[in-house]
Amino acid sequence: MKRFICAFLSLLMAVTLFPAVGVSAKAHVHRWTEWEIISQVDCENDGIKVRYCTECQATDCETAEAFGHNWTVDDSTDKFGWNIVLEPTCTNDGKEQRVCSDVVKRRQTLSTLWVIVGS
Repeated sequence: MKRFICAFLSLLMAVTLFPAVGVSAKAHVHRWTEWEIISQVDCENDGIKVRYCTECQATDCETAEAFGHNWTVDDSTDKFGWNIVLEPTCTNDGKEQRVCSDVVKRRQTLSTLWVIVGS
């Protein structure tokens, strides 16, 4: 989908700049605008960024890479940011969570504890 958007933008610019067959632009060095994010980037999802030449309106698209999670680590968590919110028992799974300071809480199920009764 992202490649489609970049290809579409490039094609749109080419059709706008060169409507007649055989018309060519004078060669020049592009003077690019700053990158503009057109598809939002977050911790897990790449986005799309685009820039334009101020002289010929050529388009340049790139993937804006996801920046990864920034897990909160403090005295209540392990070194990876996990905090147990419900201890597992012999019969029930437990829950642990960690918090990305950039997004919402993530949860993970802890496996049920297996206890050997008797010997």
